[in-house]
Amino acid sequence: MSELHRAGGHAVILCHPDPASFNHAIARTYRDTVIAAGQRVVLRDLYAIGFDPC
Repeated sequence: MSELHRAGGHAVILCHPDPASFNHAIARTYRDTVIAAGQRVVLRDLYAIGFDPC
């Protein structure tokens, strides 16, 4: 079991080619809000790490 799962943290999974997109803004805002609340969060941008579902 991962540390994030045991701690009850948040995982935000994103896949969008434009880092200035509305989707990215929502993901960053959510991440920042979770951190401000003293909780753990992991933000992963699948597009940025070259994820290819095919």
